[in-house]
Amino acid sequence: METRGCAAARSRKQPAIPRRSCDQCRSRKVACDRGSPCSSCDNAKIRCTHTTVVSRAKEAGQRVIISAKYERKFDEISGGIDEIKKLLQERSSDLREHQSHHRADSDSPLIQDTIESGRKSPCPFTGGSSFTAHSLEAKRFVDSIAAQTTLDSDLERDDLLACLRDLLRHKNDEIVVHQISFSDQPHPTSTCSKAKSLPPLEAAVFILKWAKENHSNYIVTRLSHILPLERLVEICQKVYFSVNGYTEVEFILTNGTFYWLYAEYAILSKQSKFHEYSRQCCENFQGAFSRLPFLLPASMEVIAALAMGSLHAIELCKDVLAWTFSSSASHLCQTLGFHQDSFLETDGEDIKKAKQRLFFTIYRIDKSLSLRLGRSSNIQEYNVSLACESMDMRWNKSANIQGRVYDELYSSFGLSRSYSDRLHSVKSLSGELQMLIDGFDNTLSSHCTDVLLKAHLAAEQVELLSVLTLIHRAVLTPDSCISPDCFEAASKAMDAHQHAIAALQACTNEPTSVARYINRIILNMPFVPFIVLFRQCIEASNPVDLARLGDFVTSLQPLEFSSKSARRRQVLFQLLHKLAQLYVESGSSPRVWNQSFTDDEFNHYLNILGFTTTVSSFDQEFMPTITNEFTSEMTS
Repeated sequence: METRGCAAARSRKQPAIPRRSCDQCRSRKVACDRGSPCSSCDNAKIRCTHTTVVSRAKEAGQRVIISAKYERKFDEISGGIDEIKKLLQERSSDLREHQSHHRADSDSPLIQDTIESGRKSPCPFTGGSSFTAHSLEAKRFVDSIAAQTTLDSDLERDDLLACLRDLLRHKNDEIVVHQISFSDQPHPTSTCSKAKSLPPLEAAVFILKWAKENHSNYIVTRLSHILPLERLVEICQKVYFSVNGYTEVEFILTNGTFYWLYAEYAILSKQSKFHEYSRQCCENFQGAFSRLPFLLPASMEVIAALAMGSLHAIELCKDVLAWTFSSSASHLCQTLGFHQDSFLETDGEDIKKAKQRLFFTIYRIDKSLSLRLGRSSNIQEYNVSLACESMDMRWNKSANIQGRVYDELYSSFGLSRSYSDRLHSVKSLSGELQMLIDGFDNTLSSHCTDVLLKAHLAAEQVELLSVLTLIHRAVLTPDSCISPDCFEAASKAMDAHQHAIAALQACTNEPTSVARYINRIILNMPFVPFIVLFRQCIEASNPVDLARLGDFVTSLQPLEFSSKSARRRQVLFQLLHKLAQLYVESGSSPRVWNQSFTDDEFNHYLNILGFTTTVSSFDQEFMPTITNEFTSEMTS
């Protein structure tokens, strides 16, 4: 077989021949010189012919048949590869999401960036009381207290110093991280998945029916001031029976509503399963906030969700986080014109009432946090023309007074006022607040049979008495002592606190319920009466006041079940009580106290603990510049 006509063979052997052998030579099997005619045919006297060469290329039909046969297999392989890629991408996405939760308790890049930047940023402003500014003096103070103290017991002194050193061990970067998230852990292990299960449907239907039948319940009333109860029920039904899906805000409102309703009913029924349902909804509630976008639409539902978030942050002793939520809600309220009566004229009676109640809920939160954190309110009185309902008059009046206390007594403007002007404000504010307190006394007497309502009202009374103490604390007597009115208000607040604790413990043995009260009222005020009695105890060596301080510290024991922020504040109160106990039991007189511990050193001590002091034109003694608020380092 000849191969010289093949292109592949030519590259390996001889050059290609010009033409093939003639037909006769091929049939006779003789050599052909490929002439025209060839020499063999010419000698044989026969005709020399050449037939057309048939192409040896593969038939096109055969290729088409093969291609069609395997086309489907190629498609199946390609589709399988695409499915594998998709699965790998989903797996990678889940892994990144899981890792993001470990890093920042959120899949939001904004929150992650905020946390990372927060570790490098100074601690949040809290009315001038900065732990960072005083931490440099901590070591010197710890050494000086050991050198200057006249106490006989070295063991007790060492215990006190150990508490001080432990207090100063907390790092500021951890504080900021804890304050911008519901989680206490910088690297939480739990996820915030939207797919977290809700309590059983039967329990949800039952608790909503109970809320409708008990609309006068304290917690149900407060929830209905955030959004009408009918609207909350509709949102809960939408989440449970989701057909077209639901928004993150609706998910927050649903879990927030169930969280408080289950917790309230658990106290009444004493059934542990409702505490578990409440905890489950609380986890969903907290996780959903980390998924909210930075820019929120202006709507009643969004404002209501932020209000719930702020109230819950207060329960967890996270004032800065609560302030963040309430500030956003305040701006959205004013964007929608809820603070102006003229903007609501075209609304129906029901929707107008709902907007009115929602606005004043935000108003009360804003004024309360303004005083606690020593920051200017987001809602100014001269911009509000909306009238409140008569049933809310007591709550709103209390909030108004708290806002004025900061503006007139503890803001930069208030501190720069003359002594006579400040004294006039103290008399005016204390008189108005005393009228509210007297009204609370009458309300408590009229509800003596409703134990749970009595507990809620007693907690509010403690808050009012704490504010009254703070008002009287703004000015001292001419001899730089605590006024009798201030000491009386502080003593009443401490007694009211014990009554509130007893009322709560009579309703439930659940420690978390008592812890919520302590976080909301005591630790977020802060509890100024304790500080007043602390100084009175030191100056007068009064064992009665020392016993009050001890009872108060003992009442904080449920905080072992509470947040890390609350436990840190608990340590501060224990430390102050320990210091007072050492000096009272040692029998140190006020003169010995002043000699061994000068005013400047005492102020340094309070500064290190987070209580700021200032010197004005009329007072060279201890006086808080804001609300005696703990610094954010201690609140996180």
